Amino acid sequence: MIKYFSCIIVVIALSAITLQAQIGVTALVKTTFTDAKTGMPLSLKYELIPESGGAKIRGSTPSDGTFEQILRPGETYKVVCRKSDGIIFPFSFTLRPSSTYYEESQALPVSILKKGDVLGEWVLFAQDKSELISDKELTNILEMIAVNRGISVRISVSADIAVKLTGKAAKSSKKKSKPSKKSKVESAPTVDIAENRVSILNAYFSQKVKPEAFKRISITTDSPRQDINVSASIIDIKSMD
Repeated sequence: MIKYFSCIIVVIALSAITLQAQIGVTALVKTTFTDAKTGMPLSLKYELIPESGGAKIRGSTPSDGTFEQILRPGETYKVVCRKSDGIIFPFSFTLRPSSTYYEESQALPVSILKKGDVLGEWVLFAQDKSELISDKELTNILEMIAVNRGISVRISVSADIAVKLTGKAAKSSKKKSKPSKKSKVESAPTVDIAENRVSILNAYFSQKVKPEAFKRISITTDSPRQDINVSASIIDIKSMD
C-alpha cells in the first residue's frame, strides 16, 4: 500500500513538472489603456497577438481602462483595439525577459484616429522598381481594416524623384552612341512605375483581405515626394453600432 501511494505521489509530481514545462515562466501584467492626448483611461475591446505564435488573447476594459493577463516574459505582443467611438491604430509592446515569475504594471497610451489622419509614410519600393521590398509596414493596416468594418483607407503610391548624376556618372550619361543611319532603332515602351506599383499593391491587398474589406481600400497614384513612395491615410470612418 505504501508503495502504491508513493507511486501516485511520483506521478502527480511528474505531472506538475510537465505542466510547468508546458506553461513555462509567466508574468502577471496589469495594464491600463489611456488616451495619448488627454491621459484619461479608455474603455475598449482589445486583442493581444503573441509575435512568436500561439492563441490570441481577447478581452475588454471597464471605464478605468484596466485589465490583468498572464503573459510570457520576453514576448512581444501586438495590440489591436476597438472603440465604439473611434479607431485605434495597432501597436506592440514587449515584456522584459525573466527566468522567474514576476508581476508588472504598465500604461499603454493609445492614439484615437480620425478622418484624414495619416497612418504612415514609407519607402516600400526600390528606386525605379515595381517590386515590393517590404510589406511589414502594411500588416497593421490589414489588421485595422479587418477588425474595424467602418474604416476606409487610401494608399497613395508615387514614382521616385529622379536622381541627379554628378561627376563621371553625369559625363558618361551624355556620351550616348549614335544609332546607325542604315538601321532603324525601335524606342523602348514607356513604363509608368507609379501605375505598376498600384497594380502590385492591388494584387497584394486583394489576396490578404476579404472582398468586403478590399472595397474599403483605395489605391491611387500620387505626385513624387522626397524619401517616400507609399503613404496611407484614413478617408472615412463610419459608426457600425
